[in-house]
Amino acid sequence: MNQAAATMYCPITQNVKNRPSFTAVLRLSGPPATVISSARSVVRKILPEIPPPIAFTMQQTLDEALATERMMATLAPFFAGIALLITGVGLYGTLAYATQRRTKEIGIRIAIGAQRRTGVSLVCRENIAVALCGCIAGLAASVATSRLIASLLFNTSLLNPLVLSASVFVLLCIAIAASLVPAVRASRTDPITAIRYE
Repeated sequence: MNQAAATMYCPITQNVKNRPSFTAVLRLSGPPATVISSARSVVRKILPEIPPPIAFTMQQTLDEALATERMMATLAPFFAGIALLITGVGLYGTLAYATQRRTKEIGIRIAIGAQRRTGVSLVCRENIAVALCGCIAGLAASVATSRLIASLLFNTSLLNPLVLSASVFVLLCIAIAASLVPAVRASRTDPITAIRYE
């Protein structure tokens, strides 16, 4: 987490350096528009040769100072969602293709007397084990690289267990769907047709 820069208050009367401009901070109890117009008229009467003062509210100053951080905070979940979507599509396509390639194997198992659910559960268990190994490797990589992105985070946990567990849960659900749908379709195929597949 970034440390705040050191700040010191120095009154104008004690500041002996000649400065082209000054900044005044006022605490108001009412709307700032009336005070700003009064301050500009006073400055115009006392020093008409200088330009009128430019006034900002504290909220405007904070908004300008935090604009980059707020943009990063807005874009980070968007890009994380896109990354999760791309990962899910790739995982679904890979596991569905791998399961479809095993149609012949499932047909042979059913032809020699295996239950349909046995072939489906076998394929699903193997694919889920592969997806679980990938999730564990991804968690290890996220823990290892969490210190690299610490400078982008403010007052936020580096390892959010809710986000990590939700990501693993979504990927495992995608793996189950990618394995279950083609495996059930292959198990419903006639064994002779499945053996002749490809």
